[in-house]
Amino acid sequence: METKLKSMFVAALTLAASAQKLGINLIRVSILIIFVWIGGLKFWNYEAEGIVPFVANSPFMSFFYTHDAPDYKEYKLKAEGQAGHSAFPEGAKNAIPLLLQQVMKLPGLSGEALSSLKPLYKLAASVNGTPAGINVQDSEFGNLTCCAVFLKWEDGEWKLTFNLRYPHSISYETIITKLEKYGLDNGLSLQVSHHLPSFGFSSENPVILKLTEVYNREAHADSKPYAMAGGTYAAKLPNAMPFGISFPDKSAIYEKFPKGHGDYHQPDESVEVDKIIQALAIYLVALVEIDETR
Repeated sequence: METKLKSMFVAALTLAASAQKLGINLIRVSILIIFVWIGGLKFWNYEAEGIVPFVANSPFMSFFYTHDAPDYKEYKLKAEGQAGHSAFPEGAKNAIPLLLQQVMKLPGLSGEALSSLKPLYKLAASVNGTPAGINVQDSEFGNLTCCAVFLKWEDGEWKLTFNLRYPHSISYETIITKLEKYGLDNGLSLQVSHHLPSFGFSSENPVILKLTEVYNREAHADSKPYAMAGGTYAAKLPNAMPFGISFPDKSAIYEKFPKGHGDYHQPDESVEVDKIIQALAIYLVALVEIDETR
């Protein structure tokens, strides 16, 4: 009996010794998983938000927050929109005016701060500059668009950046004059960071007529040329015009592609393969026919 127990004990020790290598490898895998897990959280707000209560309630780190726990929860602002192109803002949802709405509701906001935020909000909520009187509609070159793109608090003041695109029917000088007046009337200042003059051709230009003819024939369409409010490299070349891979589509920009895929200037920018093939055929025919007419 004693010999049998001894043999079983030795067998158990032998098994444990043989499992040592397996145990070490399992520990290594576990450490790897923990590091990957914790490291992956660095790319999301989840980790930062998770330590907020710890910091806010700490006697050593609570000074990072202006308000005591749990009041800090009431001053956390979040706005979520739908990305889009500044030239075609109608199908998008701008998060900036949504965020400004929350800021203006903060308790303790001074009357002076509120009076300066309201005109910013009105201009940001509009996509055509209506509050400043620059909303111009142009049937040939497209309507004016004025979209808020960046909002930040810097040096004790709010700074709101707009992307403004205008047609030929209104001058740059007129736009600046009206925006400066809007700023003066509301205690705001204007600074132009960048300006590109508008660029375009008449719809009766012979090359544009030929491109339109080829497109309508190859795409079995009856479309007319239109001016796009976006910038292209055509503006850098003399006598050049954009002839891009854009087809009529009535759906909203966030409904055209499956979830996780976006249109121009959206996350995971995508284009449909059949449109690329169709555009290639149109390009080839257009190049041949334009060359023949020269």
